[in-house]
Order: sequence, then C-alpha cells, then structure tokens
Amino acid sequence: STKVKRFFSPEIQVLSVQQSAMAKKRGKKTLFSLKLWLSSGVVLLIALSVAFFFVDEFDEKLPAPTEASPWDWHETEPDLKPMTVDFLKKNKKETFWAYVTPDVSQFYRKTPGSLQVRDPSFPGQYVKFFNLSPQKVRLSYISGADKAGVHMAYIDPFDVAGLSPKPGQQFSLTPLNNPKNVLGVLQVEKGKNLLVYDPLQGQDAAEKLTEKYLKRYNLQKESLLFANAYRKMTGRDWLALYGYQKAPKYPLWRADFFGQTHVVGTKETHFTAIPPEKQIKPFIPYRSKPRQLQEYRSPETLNLTLKVLSCSPRVFEVPNFLSDVEADHILQFSTGMKTSITGDNGTHIFGRNSKNTWVARESSPIIDAIYRRVADMLQIDEALMRKRSKDEDIDLETPSTYITEKLQLVHYGVREEYRPHHDFRPAPVGHKDQPMRYATILFYLNDDMTGGETSFPRWMNAETEDTLKVTPKKGKAILFYNMLPDGNMDELSHHAGMPVLSGEKWLSNLWVWSPYYFK
Repeated sequence: STKVKRFFSPEIQVLSVQQSAMAKKRGKKTLFSLKLWLSSGVVLLIALSVAFFFVDEFDEKLPAPTEASPWDWHETEPDLKPMTVDFLKKNKKETFWAYVTPDVSQFYRKTPGSLQVRDPSFPGQYVKFFNLSPQKVRLSYISGADKAGVHMAYIDPFDVAGLSPKPGQQFSLTPLNNPKNVLGVLQVEKGKNLLVYDPLQGQDAAEKLTEKYLKRYNLQKESLLFANAYRKMTGRDWLALYGYQKAPKYPLWRADFFGQTHVVGTKETHFTAIPPEKQIKPFIPYRSKPRQLQEYRSPETLNLTLKVLSCSPRVFEVPNFLSDVEADHILQFSTGMKTSITGDNGTHIFGRNSKNTWVARESSPIIDAIYRRVADMLQIDEALMRKRSKDEDIDLETPSTYITEKLQLVHYGVREEYRPHHDFRPAPVGHKDQPMRYATILFYLNDDMTGGETSFPRWMNAETEDTLKVTPKKGKAILFYNMLPDGNMDELSHHAGMPVLSGEKWLSNLWVWSPYYFK
C-alpha cells in the first residue's frame, strides 16, 4: 500500500509516494479492539446483532441519511454551490451542495462567456424510467406497430430502470404476464432525462398502498420534486435518489482545462519480464506485500501522467500505464471467452457484439500489481479493492466488502462495436447506500488495428459537434468518472467502442464503485 502526499501547482499536481505505515497502525488498533471486546463482549455482540438486523434494506426501518460526505467536497471543488432545500419536509431546512458545470470558456482558460458550447451531432441521452405503480412491469422499446415491443428491462414496484435511447423513441410498460396489455407509453424528449409512469398521481396513495410501498412512493416523489429545483440551479436533471445518493466516497481528479496534467508516483512499477510460472500462480492477496517479484520489474518509482482530454465528462489519458509484458499477460486469460451479456434477463447486449471474460485480482501477482497501481492513481487504499481480514482498519461495513469488480477482458473483431452507452445504472430503491460505478478505467492491450477508437460523443467543448475519439495504444489507460462531485450521475459520460475496421481489438476495463461494489 502507499501513502500519498499532495502538492499543488497551476499546471501539474505532483504526488510523492512514501511507504505506508498502515500495517503498524492496524496492529495497534487490533490490540485495542481485542481489549475492548474482552471487556464488553456481551454488549458488543448484542449491538452487532441489532446493526446487522437493520443494515440490509430500508423497507421497514429507513435510516436517516448522513449529513456529511467523507470528503470536504465544497473545499476541493469550487463549482459546488449551496442549494437550500426547504420544500420537502415541514419545519426542516437542508443545504445541498450542487455541482454547477463551469462555463465552457474556462476549459480553454478564457474569460467566462467568451465562448459558446457546441451542440453535439450525436442525439442520444440517458433516460431514467420510473414505475410508480404497485406492480412489476416490463419495459419495452416500441419498434413498428407492435406496442409490446422489444424487451429492455423489468422494473419493480416504485423502482426505476435506466437506458440510453434517442429522442423520439417510444417505450411501453406492460404487465409481466400480458405483454399485449399496454399500461402506458413513454416518449423520449430531447434534454428530458426523467420519464414517469404514475397511475396513482398521488390520489389516495396512503389508503391504497402498504406501508412499505407508500414509503417508496413518497421517496420517489420527493426525489422528483428535488430534481425540479436541482435542474433550475444546474441545468441538468437529478438522476440519483435524493437523500440517499451521496457525493463519491473517494476522490475525483480535477479537470479544469484541456491539457491539464496530474502526475502520480507509485511503487507498483512495471513488470519488464515474466516470472517463472510457479511464481505467478493464483494466490489470495490478504496483507500481501506491495512490489512483489521486484527482480522482474523496473526499479524505483513509476510516474503516471494523467492528461485531461475532456473536462465534462472528466476524461483522462494515461500513457504507459501497462508495460507490454503486463498487457500480454492479461491476454493469457482469454481462453473460454463468451458472447457479452448484460441486463436483468441475461440476454445479448443490445448494441454490442463482442466476446468477454473476467480476470480476478488474485489470478496472479501481476494482476494484483495492476490493481495496486490503479489504487495509487485514484488515491485509494488498495485494501479497498479486495477481500480483507477482519482486523484490517478500513472504513467499510464488513471485511468482505470491496469496491471493484473483476477485470473485464473484451475482444472485438472486424465490424464489432459497443454503441454509445453509460456504465452506471440506478441502484434499487430499497438499497440504503445507493452504490454506483463511480469510475471506469480502460486498458488498451494492442494497437495493430484500424478503427476501434473509444468515443465520447457528448463531450462539452466550443470547437466541434463531432465526437471525441481516443485511439488505442498498447499499454495506455483511459480514466473517466461516471459520477459528478455532488453524487449525481454524469449523463455526459456517454461513451462507445467504435467499430473495428481491420484486425482485432483487445481491451480490458476495471469498474470502481462508491461506496462499495453491489452486484
């Protein structure tokens, strides 16, 4: 693990890396915890039993949302502005720190108002569909005259689903057992991200609904009311669940202007040669030492340079994140790849044709080193990215909770692509912590192809309506954030894998969650 110290300058943030004293601190805290447990074991067991009883969902015991974020965002993010919320609960006034996107002129270091945003040529957007009825429904895309349409998602009572459609497209909601019985039709409008099916319209909801459903109905109605006020202040819709979706638990790199750079030092240096097979077998990385197998790695410290490609969404290019040896090592896990699937029905991805497989952190010390390097780049303790022993001093609910998915390995052949989409998805309304994919890291594993660029079709700029394209380069990484500093989902994080024109494309990606990974 590493400890990061920050230094600020107008152009570059340089981070020096020191060996962490975390293990020593953990040992002291473990001894203290043991003494405390021995002196009050019965009380502790009772308290833990009560805590675990209520931690699952808030259906019946809705916990009060915490007031403070772990990070003092309004100090590190000057574009967070205070917003008074006094219209949701009687006799209660709250302050919400809303993120207001800077004027596009600032991205060019120009006087605010001197430049104008160019509208993107790409017409797509994110839409959050609300089912404010007491029955589970089927959401379908209407194609042609058949209003039963193409199945896209199931939505639980008083819950939501998210898609990335285009204006003018229509979607139907039908009962699960009768797709011909259309309950409602919702049409996508440009710039409108919230579409609501509400047969109750607030009328007699208290008499018609159970206590559990009434609580969920009121929660969604309050969030929609907040969204109206949020849009007036920020110009965008609130796509999260108000009161329970928090600011990201982990830091976001600033993207103040195009070309801005941040430099991060890490002890997790490149592998320059493959160790003998017996030394790179699967292992369990509990308390494993950093910088393993140093004799096969570059010496001293590796400096990673993050360069801002887009300010909104925040997109960074990181050259030489992987060595050729590491990129080739990931490819060794490509056996047994299957057609990519997603969604609540486990079907072929709409708009994507590729093959993929998953690589666990414990697959080898080389994969473990890549996770540790990512943790240093994101300024996060690497222990948050794995299962931990009970005595490790990490601020999460249980030792089994972690914040990353397995590394995804993806292959695209000629004419294969992943059309514009978002990596985030709404958490179930019943989940008290509303976990979300907050960051995506892409790793390019080859560059001997044409096409296959990663595109951001809705990046905010004053020069062109065309998409921002990132050309694959072996070893290069791309980091972008799916959340804004105030906890809202970043709708502009729309991205795509463009069609491969010749050759083949190998890509790996890692999703990082806030506050923790939720399947």
